[in-house]
Amino acid sequence: RPSSSRIAQLRSNNHLRRSVASAEIDMSGTNNLKSAAADIMCCASCGIAEGDDIKLKTCTACRSARYCSVKCQKDHRPKHKGECRKRAAKLRDELLFKQPE
Repeated sequence: RPSSSRIAQLRSNNHLRRSVASAEIDMSGTNNLKSAAADIMCCASCGIAEGDDIKLKTCTACRSARYCSVKCQKDHRPKHKGECRKRAAKLRDELLFKQPE
């Protein structure tokens, strides 16, 4: 796990990366934010981008939120809980009612 000074450095670098990514999107003339967001994976709680030092872990229930640490996952849980349950139920229904090939 990175030290707190390293995390602070990564957070500041993350803001720079987001600025560069948004500038590249604007300069290319394609304002497709969805594809830009798909290229840069960030912690749902603190916003640290995935990189060489940080490996994001995926929420096992909904598989849509990613976190850099257990602390971030616990901190973000109250905000994520409702949407997570809806998404998890949808995934279970899709699996349950999937037509055999």
